[in-house]
Amino acid sequence: MKRIAIYNFSDSDGIVDAFIPNMLAKLRPFVDRIVFVALYKLSDAGLASVEKLVDDLVRCEHGGFVVNGYAAGLEAVGWEEIRRQDEVLFLDDSFFGPLYPFAELFGEMDKRGSDFWGLVARNGGNDNPFDPSQKVPPHLRLQFLGVRRKMLASSTFEDFWRDLPALRTYDDYIQFCEFRFTDHFTGAGFKSDTYLDGSGYDSHDPLIGYASDLVARRCPILVRELFTMPPSALEAEAIDVRGALRLAEKEGEFDTGLVWKTMTRIGQARTYSTNANLLRIFPDHCDRPASELAAIGKIAVCVHMYYVDMLDEILDLASNIPLPFDFLATTDTEKKKNEIEAALAGHPRIGKTVVRVMDENRGRDMSALFICFRDIFLTDEYEIVCRLHTKKTPQVDAARGQLFKLHMFENVLNSPGYVGNVIDMFLRHPTVGVATPPVVHISFPTLGHSWFVNKPKVAKLAQDLGLKVQLDDHTPVAVYGTMFWFRPKALRPLFARKWKFSEFNAEPHHVDGGLAHVLERTICYVAQNEGYTTQPIMCVKQAEENYNWLEFKYAQIMSYMPWGDLRVSSQMLSLWKQSGYLPVMRQMSLREACYQFFLALKREVGLS
Repeated sequence: MKRIAIYNFSDSDGIVDAFIPNMLAKLRPFVDRIVFVALYKLSDAGLASVEKLVDDLVRCEHGGFVVNGYAAGLEAVGWEEIRRQDEVLFLDDSFFGPLYPFAELFGEMDKRGSDFWGLVARNGGNDNPFDPSQKVPPHLRLQFLGVRRKMLASSTFEDFWRDLPALRTYDDYIQFCEFRFTDHFTGAGFKSDTYLDGSGYDSHDPLIGYASDLVARRCPILVRELFTMPPSALEAEAIDVRGALRLAEKEGEFDTGLVWKTMTRIGQARTYSTNANLLRIFPDHCDRPASELAAIGKIAVCVHMYYVDMLDEILDLASNIPLPFDFLATTDTEKKKNEIEAALAGHPRIGKTVVRVMDENRGRDMSALFICFRDIFLTDEYEIVCRLHTKKTPQVDAARGQLFKLHMFENVLNSPGYVGNVIDMFLRHPTVGVATPPVVHISFPTLGHSWFVNKPKVAKLAQDLGLKVQLDDHTPVAVYGTMFWFRPKALRPLFARKWKFSEFNAEPHHVDGGLAHVLERTICYVAQNEGYTTQPIMCVKQAEENYNWLEFKYAQIMSYMPWGDLRVSSQMLSLWKQSGYLPVMRQMSLREACYQFFLALKREVGLS
């Protein structure tokens, strides 16, 4: 076919993420001409990444919606040339792909006799928000369209683009373009089609609601919205983003690392981590032999050894690493340094040892890491590092302190097989920058509150470091307890900054709001800003215990709500919080307060 592709770019920062050049390169063999329309000014790097892959670069640079970009592309090509094409493709930057070779898609659609086609149609039937008397019609998504010669040559097609209404809001775009396009042209006598039939799905938008099922049917795209929409919406509809990614990795040809390069830039870490279910629960057996794991490169164990009586326990843990490693340690006195060096001498798994004495213990394990080993981790000597410290948590009672310590130790270094799986993960997924146990919550009031008083200072530090990422709303993605695995290159900005001991709280005031606790909640956002994900990891034993108590906590809270729907309950509680919890202030029971807010919500949205 004689085919032109018009690709719409709409990133307001002008940054061209790596999935876009990949898409254009994979599209190139199937089109004669690629017209790249930029609705915003391209960055220098963005321009360089696409200019050799496209034939025409159309600079609109005034924003707008995807149809504005398409219209500009058509105008740039010219209507005489458009009418000579067998097909014009319209694509935008709202999806990742191709998950499967484009040859499959175009080979199939070239056999069809349609005048215009999409991948999967949005199903109609739900109430039309713009006209309650009408239902939403089934319609093609405008993010990926093919239009054939008959329709291209018609005055109806040209008039549609010339007569586009002024679109001031996203609702305008949906009402006058998205909802209208398919009916407008089928009503004019043109035949539409879809690559995959989504009419049997009980979802308004199968590309979202049944993403994993469509990928299994070799749908070539994955929409970006899956990684940014509220997790509660995915949970309510049982949308399986992780399943879609697994299938794409196993069956397709797409590098899913391109997803994370994009999402770490534009997404909120807690949201995309939850939506894609990044948590990995590793068994104590690893199928990959140590000889293959060694491809990871050099490994270091980096320990702040304040309590030397825990040295044997630390060495036992470190011995679970199935590869040779270097041992880097900090402590606070020369006497402790000598004890540590003596214990390390002749250890069969340890290569180089470095033990350094801190000038002072202000900041404890955080200052020890970012000050005392700054010089080492600014080099590329180590590919991954296991960060530990001799945790006793004296500020809480012994049982809670022991639980917290086991949460760290077991989820970081549970067994040789477990650690082998962690190393394998780093080896297979170069976009993973940090691997850490998830937020500790058993007997700790962290869930929903773990910023505590630190968020303003994290925001200030993020600004000072030049971070462009979004901080999470209430539960930061963080290295709670500061024992974790990391790639030094993922945390380079933290090692590059010249920290001073005087910036940390003086002993014994190691408290929330101090720099150490701020850094604890900043580390993962630095990795994200560098283009790396944070991978929550757990061993089986810890996963069992955590799930048990999570189920209990959730059931306990929801038992006080009128019903168990998360989205409705969350909205009710949000309204309650915004009111200052006034019903409770009037000595109402929690159940009664929730019920009163439920009635108020019904009145607000006209349900009663």
